[in-house]
Amino acid sequence: MKLKVFNKLNAFGEKEKAPSVCMNPTSRSISFNREAIDKLSISDGVLINFIQDEERSSDWYIQVTKDPNGFTVSNKNSVVAVFSKSVVAAIFESVKAIADKKISHRFFLGNDFVKNPFGQILAILTLSAKPTRVLPETKK
Repeated sequence: MKLKVFNKLNAFGEKEKAPSVCMNPTSRSISFNREAIDKLSISDGVLINFIQDEERSSDWYIQVTKDPNGFTVSNKNSVVAVFSKSVVAAIFESVKAIADKKISHRFFLGNDFVKNPFGQILAILTLSAKPTRVLPETKK
């Protein structure tokens, strides 16, 4: 007998939501799902930094900050996001698993905050990158 268990982890449409961000190289947006918003305690006007481990270039983190140079979170039309073409491009470039750098990708976030010299940071699980949709080709 070979049994297969169906539960919230593998049944379509019944998965528990996990904190994640969606990065769109065209609109240069980094948007947060409800679980990520709650985990990071972010809202309109909050500042965040993206931090890369220079020794492990595909390791990225998010930090909520009071640094006025941080990216300002915006909430427009119920989409909580920040906008940075250079951050999206740098993350996409550092993640070798992303074959098509023109397609939006979703990344899950870590479960626990890590304390370091920058303060509390949360990992962007770059190995979890999955394409979210294929963008239509533009006519030339």
